[in-house]
Amino acid sequence: MKKLLGMVLSLALLIPSGPASAELFKNLKVSGSMDLRMNSSNNSRDFSTRNANAGANAWGNNDRIGAAITRTVVTAGWDLLDDIHGKVTLRKNDRTWGNTAATAGTAGASGSPSVIGAPGTADVASNVMVDEASVKIDKLFDKIDTTVGRQWFQDEENDFFARWGKSGSIRYATTQIDAVSGMWDTDWAKLVGIAGKTTGQASLAGNGTAQTADVDVRGFYAWIKGLPVKASVQVWNRVTHGTFASGADTNAGATATGKNDNLWVYGFKVRGEGMGAWFNFDLAFNGGENRTLQSAACNAGGVYCSSSANYVGKAFWLRTGYKADVSNVATFAPWFHYGWGTGRANTNSNHNQDFTSITNSPRQGLLYGKFGEGTTNVVALGSLLPFSAASGAAAYDGVAQVGRTGFTNRIIWGLGLKATPAGLKKLTTGFEVWDYWYQKATVHNFGNANAAVSSPQAKGNRHIGYEYGVTADWKHSDNLSLALQIARFQPGGYINEVVAAAAPGTQQGVNPANMVNLDWNFKF
Repeated sequence: MKKLLGMVLSLALLIPSGPASAELFKNLKVSGSMDLRMNSSNNSRDFSTRNANAGANAWGNNDRIGAAITRTVVTAGWDLLDDIHGKVTLRKNDRTWGNTAATAGTAGASGSPSVIGAPGTADVASNVMVDEASVKIDKLFDKIDTTVGRQWFQDEENDFFARWGKSGSIRYATTQIDAVSGMWDTDWAKLVGIAGKTTGQASLAGNGTAQTADVDVRGFYAWIKGLPVKASVQVWNRVTHGTFASGADTNAGATATGKNDNLWVYGFKVRGEGMGAWFNFDLAFNGGENRTLQSAACNAGGVYCSSSANYVGKAFWLRTGYKADVSNVATFAPWFHYGWGTGRANTNSNHNQDFTSITNSPRQGLLYGKFGEGTTNVVALGSLLPFSAASGAAAYDGVAQVGRTGFTNRIIWGLGLKATPAGLKKLTTGFEVWDYWYQKATVHNFGNANAAVSSPQAKGNRHIGYEYGVTADWKHSDNLSLALQIARFQPGGYINEVVAAAAPGTQQGVNPANMVNLDWNFKF
Protein backbone atom coordinates (compact mmCIF):
# COMPACT_ATOMS: atom_id res chain seq x y z
CA MET A 1 0.00 0.00 0.00
CA LYS A 2 2.86 2.37 0.80
CA LYS A 3 4.44 1.71 -2.60
CA LEU A 4 1.15 2.30 -4.40
CA LEU A 5 0.63 5.57 -2.51
CA GLY A 6 4.18 6.59 -3.36
CA MET A 7 3.53 6.04 -7.06
CA VAL A 8 0.37 8.16 -6.95
CA LEU A 9 2.22 11.02 -5.20
CA SER A 10 5.06 10.81 -7.72
CA LEU A 11 2.62 11.11 -10.61
CA ALA A 12 0.99 14.07 -8.93
CA LEU A 13 4.36 15.84 -8.76
CA LEU A 14 5.24 14.99 -12.37
CA ILE A 15 1.93 16.16 -13.86
CA PRO A 16 1.38 19.88 -13.30
CA SER A 17 -1.96 21.19 -12.15
CA GLY A 18 -4.05 23.76 -13.92
CA PRO A 19 -5.28 24.17 -17.52
CA ALA A 20 -2.23 22.49 -19.08
CA SER A 21 -2.79 19.22 -17.22
CA ALA A 22 -6.46 19.20 -18.15
CA GLU A 23 -5.43 18.90 -21.80
CA LEU A 24 -3.08 15.95 -21.22
CA PHE A 25 -5.79 13.34 -21.80
CA LYS A 26 -8.03 15.37 -24.08
CA ASN A 27 -10.83 13.31 -25.68
CA LEU A 28 -9.75 10.21 -23.80
CA LYS A 29 -11.44 7.05 -25.05
CA VAL A 30 -11.06 3.66 -23.37
CA SER A 31 -12.03 0.42 -25.08
CA GLY A 32 -11.08 -3.20 -24.78
CA SER A 33 -12.11 -6.82 -24.64
CA MET A 34 -12.07 -9.87 -22.43
CA ASP A 35 -11.78 -13.30 -24.01
CA LEU A 36 -12.43 -16.47 -22.04
CA ARG A 37 -11.55 -19.84 -23.55
CA MET A 38 -12.81 -23.07 -21.97
CA ASN A 39 -11.10 -26.04 -23.58
CA SER A 40 -11.39 -29.75 -23.00
CA SER A 41 -9.28 -32.07 -25.14
CA ASN A 42 -7.39 -35.34 -25.12
CA ASN A 43 -4.69 -37.10 -27.14
CA SER A 44 -3.34 -33.81 -28.49
CA ARG A 45 0.16 -34.71 -27.23
CA ASP A 46 0.74 -38.18 -28.65
CA PHE A 47 -2.49 -39.32 -30.38
CA SER A 48 -2.83 -42.21 -27.96
CA THR A 49 -5.58 -42.95 -25.46
CA ARG A 50 -3.61 -45.53 -23.50
CA ASN A 51 -0.20 -47.13 -23.49
CA ALA A 52 -0.04 -50.70 -24.72
CA ASN A 53 2.75 -51.41 -22.23
CA ALA A 54 1.91 -52.18 -18.63
CA GLY A 55 4.06 -50.99 -15.76
CA ALA A 56 5.44 -47.62 -14.74
CA ASN A 57 4.73 -45.90 -18.09
CA ALA A 58 1.17 -47.11 -18.44
CA TRP A 59 -0.08 -43.66 -17.38
CA GLY A 60 2.16 -41.86 -19.87
CA ASN A 61 -0.59 -41.32 -22.43
CA ASN A 62 -2.98 -39.59 -20.07
CA ASP A 63 -2.70 -36.19 -21.75
CA ARG A 64 -6.19 -34.85 -21.12
CA ILE A 65 -6.57 -31.07 -20.93
CA GLY A 66 -9.31 -29.20 -19.07
CA ALA A 67 -8.50 -25.51 -18.93
CA ALA A 68 -10.07 -22.07 -18.84
CA ILE A 69 -7.86 -19.21 -19.98
CA THR A 70 -8.55 -15.48 -19.96
CA ARG A 71 -7.12 -12.62 -22.01
CA THR A 72 -7.98 -9.06 -21.01
CA VAL A 73 -7.05 -6.17 -23.31
CA VAL A 74 -7.57 -2.48 -22.49
CA THR A 75 -6.79 0.29 -24.99
CA ALA A 76 -6.65 3.99 -24.15
CA GLY A 77 -6.50 6.63 -26.87
CA TRP A 78 -6.40 10.39 -26.50
CA ASP A 79 -5.37 13.59 -28.24
CA LEU A 80 -1.90 14.81 -27.32
CA LEU A 81 -2.33 17.70 -29.77
CA ASP A 82 -4.95 18.45 -32.38
CA ASP A 83 -3.09 16.35 -34.96
CA ILE A 84 -1.13 13.94 -32.72
CA HIS A 85 -2.90 11.11 -30.89
CA GLY A 86 -1.57 8.76 -28.21
CA LYS A 87 -2.46 5.08 -27.84
CA VAL A 88 -1.61 2.49 -25.19
CA THR A 89 -2.85 -1.12 -25.14
CA LEU A 90 -2.37 -3.24 -22.01
CA ARG A 91 -2.84 -7.01 -21.94
CA LYS A 92 -2.95 -9.65 -19.22
CA ASN A 93 -3.44 -13.32 -20.04
CA ASP A 94 -1.07 -15.33 -17.88
CA ARG A 95 -3.92 -16.83 -15.87
CA THR A 96 -5.54 -20.25 -16.05
CA TRP A 97 -8.50 -20.96 -13.79
CA GLY A 98 -7.58 -22.93 -10.69
CA ASN A 99 -3.99 -21.67 -10.67
CA THR A 100 -3.54 -19.26 -7.80
CA ALA A 101 -0.05 -18.16 -8.81
CA ALA A 102 0.40 -14.95 -10.78
CA THR A 103 2.34 -16.84 -13.45
CA ALA A 104 0.45 -19.88 -14.68
CA GLY A 105 2.34 -23.10 -14.16
CA THR A 106 4.30 -21.95 -11.09
CA ALA A 107 4.68 -25.06 -8.96
CA GLY A 108 3.70 -24.97 -5.30
CA ALA A 109 2.38 -21.40 -5.33
CA SER A 110 -0.67 -20.52 -3.30
CA GLY A 111 -2.75 -17.48 -2.51
CA SER A 112 -3.65 -14.52 -4.71
CA PRO A 113 -0.98 -12.29 -6.25
CA SER A 114 -0.42 -8.82 -4.90
CA VAL A 115 -1.07 -5.75 -7.04
CA ILE A 116 2.43 -4.26 -6.82
CA GLY A 117 5.60 -5.06 -4.94
CA ALA A 118 5.67 -8.82 -4.49
CA PRO A 119 9.06 -10.52 -5.01
CA GLY A 120 10.03 -11.74 -8.45
CA THR A 121 7.24 -11.87 -11.01
CA ALA A 122 4.45 -12.87 -8.64
CA ASP A 123 2.73 -9.48 -8.67
CA VAL A 124 0.00 -8.43 -11.07
CA ALA A 125 1.91 -5.43 -12.43
CA SER A 126 4.77 -7.62 -13.65
CA ASN A 127 2.30 -9.68 -15.66
CA VAL A 128 0.55 -6.81 -17.43
CA MET A 129 2.10 -6.42 -20.88
CA VAL A 130 2.26 -3.29 -23.02
CA ASP A 131 1.22 -4.52 -26.47
CA GLU A 132 0.86 -1.08 -28.02
CA ALA A 133 2.46 2.25 -27.09
CA SER A 134 2.39 4.62 -30.03
CA VAL A 135 1.52 8.03 -31.37
CA LYS A 136 -0.37 8.70 -34.57
CA ILE A 137 0.36 11.81 -36.62
CA ASP A 138 -2.36 13.05 -38.94
CA LYS A 139 -1.34 13.82 -42.53
CA LEU A 140 2.42 13.94 -42.17
CA PHE A 141 3.77 15.70 -45.28
CA ASP A 142 0.10 16.63 -45.86
CA LYS A 143 -0.69 13.09 -47.08
CA ILE A 144 0.37 10.23 -44.82
CA ASP A 145 -1.26 9.12 -41.53
CA THR A 146 1.78 7.92 -39.57
CA THR A 147 2.03 5.67 -36.49
CA VAL A 148 5.28 5.53 -34.49
CA GLY A 149 6.00 3.03 -31.70
CA ARG A 150 4.96 -0.43 -30.58
CA GLN A 151 1.87 -1.51 -32.49
CA TRP A 152 -0.36 -4.23 -33.82
CA PHE A 153 -0.31 -4.28 -37.59
CA GLN A 154 -2.13 -6.29 -40.23
CA ASP A 155 -3.59 -5.80 -43.65
CA GLU A 156 -6.23 -8.45 -42.99
CA GLU A 157 -7.03 -10.84 -40.15
CA ASN A 158 -5.17 -14.17 -40.43
CA ASP A 159 -3.01 -12.57 -43.10
CA PHE A 160 -1.12 -14.68 -45.63
CA PHE A 161 1.99 -12.42 -45.71
CA ALA A 162 2.50 -10.80 -42.28
CA ARG A 163 0.53 -9.74 -39.22
CA TRP A 164 1.03 -8.72 -35.59
CA GLY A 165 -1.83 -8.74 -33.09
CA LYS A 166 -4.16 -11.02 -31.16
CA SER A 167 -4.08 -14.73 -31.96
CA GLY A 168 -6.85 -17.30 -31.83
CA SER A 169 -4.43 -20.03 -30.76
CA ILE A 170 -5.08 -22.27 -27.78
CA ARG A 171 -3.04 -19.99 -25.50
CA TYR A 172 -4.45 -16.66 -26.76
CA ALA A 173 -0.96 -15.45 -27.67
CA THR A 174 -0.26 -11.99 -29.13
CA THR A 175 2.60 -10.53 -31.16
CA GLN A 176 3.79 -6.93 -31.61
CA ILE A 177 6.22 -4.93 -33.71
CA ASP A 178 8.17 -1.75 -32.88
CA ALA A 179 7.87 0.23 -36.07
CA VAL A 180 7.03 3.30 -38.06
CA SER A 181 4.04 2.74 -40.35
CA GLY A 182 2.28 5.07 -42.73
CA MET A 183 -0.91 5.00 -44.79
CA TRP A 184 -2.16 7.12 -47.67
CA ASP A 185 -5.84 6.37 -48.28
CA THR A 186 -8.09 7.71 -51.04
CA ASP A 187 -11.38 6.64 -52.62
CA TRP A 188 -9.59 4.61 -55.29
CA ALA A 189 -6.31 3.48 -53.72
CA LYS A 190 -4.58 2.76 -50.42
CA LEU A 191 -0.79 2.71 -49.97
CA VAL A 192 0.72 1.34 -46.73
CA GLY A 193 4.34 1.00 -45.62
CA ILE A 194 6.02 -0.20 -42.43
CA ALA A 195 9.60 -0.48 -41.14
CA GLY A 196 10.56 -1.78 -37.71
CA LYS A 197 12.00 -4.48 -35.47
CA THR A 198 10.60 -7.64 -33.93
CA THR A 199 13.84 -8.50 -32.10
CA GLY A 200 16.55 -6.07 -30.99
CA GLN A 201 19.58 -5.66 -28.74
CA ALA A 202 18.98 -5.21 -25.05
CA SER A 203 21.83 -2.69 -25.09
CA LEU A 204 24.36 -1.28 -27.52
CA ALA A 205 27.15 -3.33 -25.93
CA GLY A 206 28.10 -6.90 -26.78
CA ASN A 207 29.95 -8.53 -29.63
CA GLY A 208 30.40 -11.85 -31.35
CA THR A 209 28.03 -14.65 -30.42
CA ALA A 210 26.87 -12.71 -27.33
CA GLN A 211 24.88 -10.37 -29.51
CA THR A 212 21.18 -10.73 -30.11
CA ALA A 213 20.27 -11.61 -33.69
CA ASP A 214 18.31 -8.45 -34.50
CA VAL A 215 15.31 -8.98 -36.77
CA ASP A 216 14.28 -6.08 -39.01
CA VAL A 217 11.04 -6.08 -40.98
CA ARG A 218 10.03 -3.83 -43.85
CA GLY A 219 6.87 -4.05 -45.90
CA PHE A 220 4.84 -2.21 -48.50
CA TYR A 221 1.49 -2.92 -50.10
CA ALA A 222 -0.93 -1.08 -52.36
CA TRP A 223 -4.66 -1.70 -52.82
CA ILE A 224 -6.66 -0.62 -55.86
CA LYS A 225 -10.23 0.04 -54.70
CA GLY A 226 -13.51 1.19 -56.22
CA LEU A 227 -13.84 -1.78 -58.60
CA PRO A 228 -15.95 -4.98 -58.40
CA VAL A 229 -12.64 -6.82 -57.98
CA LYS A 230 -10.00 -5.33 -55.65
CA ALA A 231 -6.32 -6.12 -56.02
CA SER A 232 -3.24 -5.63 -53.86
CA VAL A 233 0.49 -5.85 -54.52
CA GLN A 234 2.61 -6.95 -51.50
CA VAL A 235 6.38 -6.67 -50.95
CA TRP A 236 7.95 -7.69 -47.61
CA ASN A 237 11.52 -8.10 -46.36
CA ARG A 238 12.79 -9.68 -43.11
CA VAL A 239 16.48 -9.45 -42.18
CA THR A 240 17.92 -11.55 -39.33
CA HIS A 241 21.34 -10.10 -38.51
CA GLY A 242 24.39 -12.33 -38.22
CA THR A 243 26.02 -12.58 -34.79
CA PHE A 244 29.49 -13.94 -35.60
CA ALA A 245 32.52 -12.50 -37.39
CA SER A 246 31.42 -10.21 -40.18
CA GLY A 247 31.18 -12.03 -43.51
CA ALA A 248 31.68 -15.53 -42.03
CA ASP A 249 29.11 -18.00 -43.33
CA THR A 250 29.43 -20.45 -40.44
CA ASN A 251 31.74 -21.03 -37.51
CA ALA A 252 33.01 -24.58 -38.09
CA GLY A 253 29.54 -26.08 -37.86
CA ALA A 254 28.23 -23.88 -35.05
CA THR A 255 24.97 -21.95 -35.18
CA ALA A 256 26.65 -18.53 -35.29
CA THR A 257 27.03 -16.82 -38.64
CA GLY A 258 28.32 -13.46 -39.69
CA LYS A 259 26.11 -13.10 -42.73
CA ASN A 260 22.53 -11.88 -42.56
CA ASP A 261 19.54 -14.05 -43.30
CA ASN A 262 17.60 -12.05 -45.90
CA LEU A 263 14.02 -13.16 -46.68
CA TRP A 264 11.87 -11.54 -49.35
CA VAL A 265 8.15 -12.30 -49.72
CA TYR A 266 6.31 -10.73 -52.61
CA GLY A 267 3.03 -11.39 -54.37
CA PHE A 268 -0.52 -10.16 -54.70
CA LYS A 269 -4.07 -10.51 -53.38
CA VAL A 270 -7.35 -10.45 -55.30
CA ARG A 271 -10.77 -9.94 -53.66
CA GLY A 272 -14.11 -10.19 -55.44
CA GLU A 273 -17.79 -10.47 -54.57
CA GLY A 274 -21.15 -10.18 -56.26
CA MET A 275 -24.65 -11.74 -56.31
CA GLY A 276 -24.03 -13.52 -53.01
CA ALA A 277 -20.74 -15.12 -54.06
CA TRP A 278 -17.23 -14.12 -52.97
CA PHE A 279 -13.65 -15.22 -53.48
CA ASN A 280 -10.20 -14.39 -52.05
CA PHE A 281 -6.99 -15.41 -53.78
CA ASP A 282 -3.43 -14.87 -52.52
CA LEU A 283 -0.20 -15.76 -54.31
CA ALA A 284 3.31 -15.30 -52.88
CA PHE A 285 6.93 -16.06 -53.77
CA ASN A 286 10.14 -16.19 -51.73
CA GLY A 287 13.53 -14.69 -52.51
CA GLY A 288 16.76 -13.91 -50.68
CA GLU A 289 19.47 -15.81 -48.78
CA ASN A 290 18.63 -18.32 -46.06
CA ARG A 291 21.50 -18.58 -43.55
CA THR A 292 19.74 -19.95 -40.45
CA LEU A 293 19.93 -23.65 -41.37
CA GLN A 294 23.06 -24.74 -39.58
CA SER A 295 22.81 -26.45 -36.17
CA ALA A 296 25.49 -26.73 -33.49
CA ALA A 297 26.52 -30.27 -34.50
CA CYS A 298 24.98 -30.47 -37.91
CA ASN A 299 27.18 -33.21 -39.28
CA ALA A 300 26.83 -35.50 -36.26
CA GLY A 301 24.86 -38.71 -36.64
CA GLY A 302 25.46 -38.86 -40.37
CA VAL A 303 23.04 -36.02 -41.09
CA TYR A 304 24.14 -33.28 -43.44
CA CYS A 305 22.66 -29.77 -43.26
CA SER A 306 23.26 -26.93 -45.67
CA SER A 307 25.07 -23.93 -44.21
CA SER A 308 23.24 -21.55 -46.51
CA ALA A 309 20.63 -21.63 -49.24
CA ASN A 310 18.46 -19.43 -51.40
CA TYR A 311 14.79 -18.89 -50.55
CA VAL A 312 12.83 -20.15 -53.56
CA GLY A 313 9.47 -21.16 -52.03
CA LYS A 314 6.02 -20.23 -53.29
CA ALA A 315 2.43 -20.66 -52.13
CA PHE A 316 -1.15 -19.77 -52.92
CA TRP A 317 -4.37 -19.62 -50.91
CA LEU A 318 -7.88 -19.74 -52.37
CA ARG A 319 -11.05 -19.12 -50.38
CA THR A 320 -14.51 -18.94 -51.90
CA GLY A 321 -18.11 -19.16 -50.78
CA TYR A 322 -21.73 -18.27 -51.40
CA LYS A 323 -24.49 -16.82 -49.23
CA ALA A 324 -28.08 -17.81 -50.01
CA ASP A 325 -31.09 -16.46 -48.13
CA VAL A 326 -34.00 -18.92 -48.23
CA SER A 327 -37.08 -16.95 -47.19
CA ASN A 328 -38.59 -17.97 -43.84
CA VAL A 329 -36.14 -20.88 -43.53
CA ALA A 330 -32.51 -19.86 -43.05
CA THR A 331 -29.47 -18.20 -44.56
CA PHE A 332 -27.02 -20.81 -45.88
CA ALA A 333 -23.34 -20.09 -46.52
CA PRO A 334 -21.23 -22.90 -48.03
CA TRP A 335 -17.46 -22.25 -48.31
CA PHE A 336 -14.29 -23.87 -49.60
CA HIS A 337 -10.58 -23.27 -48.79
CA TYR A 338 -7.48 -24.61 -50.52
CA GLY A 339 -3.89 -23.72 -49.67
CA TRP A 340 -0.65 -25.01 -51.16
CA GLY A 341 2.95 -24.25 -50.22
CA THR A 342 6.13 -25.74 -51.63
CA GLY A 343 8.41 -27.95 -49.58
CA ARG A 344 11.64 -29.84 -50.02
CA ALA A 345 12.46 -33.46 -49.41
CA ASN A 346 15.88 -32.83 -47.80
CA THR A 347 18.25 -30.12 -46.62
CA ASN A 348 21.19 -31.10 -48.77
CA SER A 349 20.63 -28.63 -51.60
CA ASN A 350 21.37 -24.92 -51.62
CA HIS A 351 17.73 -24.11 -52.35
CA ASN A 352 15.24 -23.69 -49.52
CA GLN A 353 12.10 -24.63 -51.41
CA ASP A 354 9.77 -24.31 -48.40
CA PHE A 355 7.43 -21.37 -48.55
CA THR A 356 8.25 -18.98 -45.70
CA SER A 357 6.03 -16.02 -44.82
CA ILE A 358 7.13 -13.11 -42.67
CA THR A 359 5.14 -14.28 -39.64
CA ASN A 360 3.71 -17.64 -40.83
CA SER A 361 0.33 -16.71 -39.38
CA PRO A 362 -2.60 -18.33 -41.27
CA ARG A 363 -4.53 -20.85 -39.14
CA GLN A 364 -6.66 -23.59 -40.64
CA GLY A 365 -9.16 -25.79 -38.85
CA LEU A 366 -10.80 -25.97 -35.46
CA LEU A 367 -8.36 -28.22 -33.57
CA TYR A 368 -5.26 -28.18 -35.81
CA GLY A 369 -5.28 -24.38 -36.04
CA LYS A 370 -5.57 -23.78 -32.31
CA PHE A 371 -2.80 -26.09 -31.14
CA GLY A 372 -0.30 -25.23 -33.86
CA GLU A 373 1.51 -22.30 -32.29
CA GLY A 374 4.81 -23.63 -30.93
CA THR A 375 6.43 -22.29 -27.80
CA THR A 376 5.11 -19.19 -26.09
CA ASN A 377 5.57 -17.23 -22.88
CA VAL A 378 1.86 -16.82 -22.30
CA VAL A 379 0.38 -19.97 -20.79
CA ALA A 380 2.02 -23.37 -20.47
CA LEU A 381 -0.50 -26.15 -21.12
CA GLY A 382 2.19 -28.77 -21.36
CA SER A 383 4.26 -29.38 -24.46
CA LEU A 384 1.17 -30.21 -26.53
CA LEU A 385 3.17 -32.48 -28.78
CA PRO A 386 2.85 -33.24 -31.57
CA PHE A 387 0.68 -30.25 -32.37
CA SER A 388 3.35 -27.75 -31.34
CA ALA A 389 7.03 -27.66 -30.48
CA ALA A 390 8.21 -27.97 -26.90
CA SER A 391 11.07 -25.82 -25.66
CA GLY A 392 14.25 -26.89 -27.37
CA ALA A 393 12.56 -28.92 -30.07
CA ALA A 394 14.64 -28.58 -33.22
CA ALA A 395 12.53 -30.60 -35.61
CA TYR A 396 11.75 -29.22 -39.02
CA ASP A 397 8.80 -31.16 -40.39
CA GLY A 398 9.16 -33.80 -37.74
CA VAL A 399 6.34 -34.67 -35.40
CA ALA A 400 7.11 -31.76 -33.04
CA GLN A 401 5.99 -29.30 -35.73
CA VAL A 402 3.02 -31.12 -37.23
CA GLY A 403 0.62 -28.40 -36.15
CA ARG A 404 2.69 -25.47 -37.39
CA THR A 405 0.62 -22.66 -38.86
CA GLY A 406 1.01 -21.34 -42.37
CA PHE A 407 1.73 -23.16 -45.64
CA THR A 408 5.33 -24.29 -45.13
CA ASN A 409 5.51 -27.57 -47.08
CA ARG A 410 1.74 -27.98 -46.83
CA ILE A 411 -1.36 -28.82 -48.81
CA ILE A 412 -4.44 -27.91 -46.79
CA TRP A 413 -8.03 -27.93 -47.95
CA GLY A 414 -11.31 -27.49 -46.13
CA LEU A 415 -15.01 -27.11 -46.83
CA GLY A 416 -18.05 -26.40 -44.74
CA LEU A 417 -21.51 -24.95 -44.38
CA LYS A 418 -22.89 -22.30 -42.04
CA ALA A 419 -26.61 -21.73 -41.44
CA THR A 420 -28.53 -19.01 -39.60
CA PRO A 421 -32.21 -19.94 -38.94
CA ALA A 422 -34.76 -17.31 -39.99
CA GLY A 423 -36.48 -17.44 -36.61
CA LEU A 424 -33.26 -17.40 -34.55
CA LYS A 425 -30.96 -14.84 -36.14
CA LYS A 426 -28.59 -14.71 -33.17
CA LEU A 427 -27.57 -18.35 -33.77
CA THR A 428 -25.25 -19.55 -36.54
CA THR A 429 -24.46 -23.25 -36.77
CA GLY A 430 -21.86 -24.89 -38.95
CA PHE A 431 -20.09 -28.06 -40.02
CA GLU A 432 -16.57 -28.26 -41.50
CA VAL A 433 -14.01 -30.80 -42.72
CA TRP A 434 -10.24 -30.23 -43.14
CA ASP A 435 -7.46 -32.35 -44.62
CA TYR A 436 -3.71 -31.77 -44.11
CA TRP A 437 -0.77 -33.02 -46.21
CA TYR A 438 2.90 -32.32 -46.63
CA GLN A 439 3.60 -31.07 -50.13
CA LYS A 440 6.75 -33.22 -50.14
CA ALA A 441 7.66 -36.10 -47.89
CA THR A 442 10.47 -35.11 -45.52
CA VAL A 443 13.71 -37.09 -45.38
CA HIS A 444 15.62 -35.29 -42.61
CA ASN A 445 14.65 -33.20 -39.64
CA PHE A 446 15.63 -29.64 -40.47
CA GLY A 447 18.78 -28.84 -38.47
CA ASN A 448 18.38 -31.81 -36.11
CA ALA A 449 21.79 -33.48 -35.85
CA ASN A 450 20.38 -36.63 -34.28
CA ALA A 451 17.51 -37.11 -36.73
CA ALA A 452 18.94 -40.35 -38.09
CA VAL A 453 19.02 -41.85 -34.60
CA SER A 454 16.35 -40.35 -32.40
CA SER A 455 13.71 -39.00 -34.80
CA PRO A 456 12.78 -41.61 -37.41
CA GLN A 457 11.02 -40.17 -40.44
CA ALA A 458 7.92 -41.32 -42.25
CA LYS A 459 8.57 -43.75 -45.09
CA GLY A 460 7.43 -41.36 -47.78
CA ASN A 461 3.93 -40.85 -46.36
CA ARG A 462 2.78 -37.24 -46.70
CA HIS A 463 -0.67 -37.39 -45.04
CA ILE A 464 -0.67 -35.52 -41.72
CA GLY A 465 -4.34 -36.20 -40.96
CA TYR A 466 -7.86 -34.86 -41.25
CA GLU A 467 -10.38 -33.31 -38.90
CA TYR A 468 -14.10 -32.62 -38.80
CA GLY A 469 -16.24 -30.65 -36.41
CA VAL A 470 -19.38 -28.67 -35.68
CA THR A 471 -19.74 -25.07 -34.52
CA ALA A 472 -22.45 -22.95 -32.90
CA ASP A 473 -22.06 -19.17 -32.58
CA TRP A 474 -24.47 -17.11 -30.48
CA LYS A 475 -24.41 -13.32 -30.90
CA HIS A 476 -25.99 -12.08 -27.69
CA SER A 477 -25.32 -8.45 -28.67
CA ASP A 478 -22.76 -6.34 -30.49
CA ASN A 479 -20.58 -6.57 -27.38
CA LEU A 480 -21.01 -10.21 -26.33
CA SER A 481 -20.75 -13.43 -28.34
CA LEU A 482 -20.24 -17.11 -27.56
CA ALA A 483 -18.67 -19.72 -29.84
CA LEU A 484 -18.91 -23.48 -29.29
CA GLN A 485 -16.64 -25.83 -31.27
CA ILE A 486 -16.50 -29.63 -31.16
CA ALA A 487 -13.82 -31.28 -33.30
CA ARG A 488 -11.94 -34.54 -33.84
CA PHE A 489 -8.54 -34.89 -35.55
CA GLN A 490 -7.60 -38.28 -36.99
CA PRO A 491 -3.83 -38.69 -37.48
CA GLY A 492 -2.73 -39.76 -40.95
CA GLY A 493 -0.01 -42.03 -42.24
CA TYR A 494 2.84 -39.60 -41.53
CA ILE A 495 2.00 -39.36 -37.83
CA ASN A 496 1.29 -43.10 -37.61
CA GLU A 497 4.75 -43.93 -38.93
CA VAL A 498 6.84 -41.25 -37.21
CA VAL A 499 5.30 -41.40 -33.74
CA ALA A 500 5.06 -45.18 -33.72
CA ALA A 501 8.71 -45.42 -34.78
CA ALA A 502 9.79 -43.01 -32.04
CA ALA A 503 7.79 -44.90 -29.38
CA PRO A 504 7.68 -48.58 -30.42
CA GLY A 505 5.42 -50.89 -28.48
CA THR A 506 2.84 -48.21 -27.73
CA GLN A 507 -0.33 -47.03 -29.42
CA GLN A 508 1.02 -43.54 -29.97
CA GLY A 509 0.17 -41.91 -33.28
CA VAL A 510 -2.97 -44.00 -33.76
CA ASN A 511 -5.90 -42.62 -31.79
CA PRO A 512 -7.70 -39.37 -32.70
CA ALA A 513 -7.44 -36.14 -30.73
CA ASN A 514 -10.74 -34.69 -29.52
CA MET A 515 -11.68 -31.18 -28.45
CA VAL A 516 -14.62 -29.26 -27.05
CA ASN A 517 -14.01 -25.51 -27.01
CA LEU A 518 -16.22 -22.67 -25.73
CA ASP A 519 -15.15 -19.05 -26.23
CA TRP A 520 -16.71 -16.04 -24.52
CA ASN A 521 -15.88 -12.71 -26.18
CA PHE A 522 -16.73 -9.44 -24.44
CA LYS A 523 -16.10 -5.98 -25.93
CA PHE A 524 -16.50 -2.58 -24.32
